[in-house]
Amino acid sequence: MPKPSKLNWFEMPIRAKAGWIAVILWIGTLAAAVYGRDELTLGAFLRTAIFMTVFWMAWPQLSRLPRWLFISVPAAGLIAALVPRLLFVLIPLLLLYGFIRPKPRKAH
Repeated sequence: MPKPSKLNWFEMPIRAKAGWIAVILWIGTLAAAVYGRDELTLGAFLRTAIFMTVFWMAWPQLSRLPRWLFISVPAAGLIAALVPRLLFVLIPLLLLYGFIRPKPRKAH
């Protein structure tokens, strides 16, 4: 019978890593609140802990993002950085494209 290998950090799934990071950040937030650190430290721990918790919970949906997002979001960010007024037009257009575009056909 083969000996079970220990699961190390590099072999862990991304969702498990995000969960552990969120737990550590929540402990850091609690420690910063208890030991009276400045508001900047407490706020940084709290915001990062909330983000990592949301990332951990949303990972199944994030792992199946459509391909068009990987092209359109950076392009929209670049255009918005160059001409910020276009941001009011780009965001609704991207959302509209995401809702209206036809579903891809499945090859049989």
